Amino acid sequence: MRRAQVTDPKLRSNANMVPIEMQMKVLVVTNMYPVRKKPAAGTFVRDQVESLRREGVEIDVFMVDGSRNRLNYLWAIFRLQAWLRHHHYDLIHAHYVFSGIVARTQIKYPVVLTHHGFEVFATWQRLPSRLITPLVDRVILVSQEQSRKLNCGHAEVIPCGIDLEFFKPVPRNEAGTS
Repeated sequence: MRRAQVTDPKLRSNANMVPIEMQMKVLVVTNMYPVRKKPAAGTFVRDQVESLRREGVEIDVFMVDGSRNRLNYLWAIFRLQAWLRHHHYDLIHAHYVFSGIVARTQIKYPVVLTHHGFEVFATWQRLPSRLITPLVDRVILVSQEQSRKLNCGHAEVIPCGIDLEFFKPVPRNEAGTS
């Protein structure tokens, strides 16, 4: 049975009541996620995962620690293949160019790749970014400038947002006191 996206207002109003066969199932492949040694790393990825979970999306996170050793991206290809033999998804959402390459080594599931910034511009990672981008099913960019640099026709520009429940305007004399 094909899983439905949780965009129907009837389903969104009470995501906890969505039958399991109606939930979208996503694997997030990322090299940025809070861990004990790096609690601030990739908090924006964690926030996105938690937001989608609140909307009724079932999400697993597949972490690749490329900062510790770049060879971990190579090993992640084999780990991902083994993982996917026992787990099934509607799509894979990769954060960052090398996580996107790992995700694209499989062909069973569509891959959405989010480029978060610097890798698209003047760093050595620009070439791999340009090479992997046409090979994924959808691309999310965080700025129009990224879109111009990549010249990507199948990209959506979704700027980074802020949590308006957490960040609220307050009178100047109260700012910084709480």
